Amino acid sequence: MGNRFILAATGLLGLCAANGTAAMAADSPAFIWTSVEPVVDVTKKLECGVKLRTKKERIAFNLRWAQYYYQGFVEGAKRNVALTPDYYGCTANEMTASGSGYPHVIDPNQNKPPRNVHRSKELEGTGAPNFWTLEMRAYWCELSDFQAVPGTFRAYPSEDGVFWFQWFRGHTKEGKEIAFWETDYGRINDEGKMTHFEYWDEQRGIDELVRATFGISHEEMRDSKNPGKYLELLRAKSMNKCAK
Repeated sequence: MGNRFILAATGLLGLCAANGTAAMAADSPAFIWTSVEPVVDVTKKLECGVKLRTKKERIAFNLRWAQYYYQGFVEGAKRNVALTPDYYGCTANEMTASGSGYPHVIDPNQNKPPRNVHRSKELEGTGAPNFWTLEMRAYWCELSDFQAVPGTFRAYPSEDGVFWFQWFRGHTKEGKEIAFWETDYGRINDEGKMTHFEYWDEQRGIDELVRATFGISHEEMRDSKNPGKYLELLRAKSMNKCAK
């Protein structure tokens, strides 16, 4: 069974690579494989806040949401800003977030739901226009070329959200390469705003990134006694002009 699954998956990826997309029915989800860069022009505003009326419209927009996330990180280092969906206001005020960096994920004794995300409070005094720029500017302090890797985007959009995948890679000042995959999932409402976001990073790579940027381990960063520690580290990095 395992071998048949692997062969089937390999066949699907081969089909996607040959055609660029592997589509089902016109209004159904599709596994998207991209070999053309950039996948979107992130300098053009991602239009959200308008009610999407049909299933087809929502699936198409949800794919575009993931593309903006990916492409914003591909081009972020050269712009010093991540033109990701939150830059254009396409995250809901009540959006929650969860993932490999959150204490409640690794500490079952907490049993807490994903924390609420208050973007404006997180950005106060940092000079960053959006959260993902704040995050990336911290990493760019130590890995100036850190970015999503062109050609690695995969996505599976649906009517209610999107699942997607990309690689990240960068080099420390000493020339060491740090690279890892990230998978993401988001629920998106009928106005094109994400209401829940989850990210899952390959542990070895994200630990190397955190150590290079903040001088502590990934485990230390997601301190269960201080769930806001990561934000504190990001803010300090930004406001102290990259000092560790």
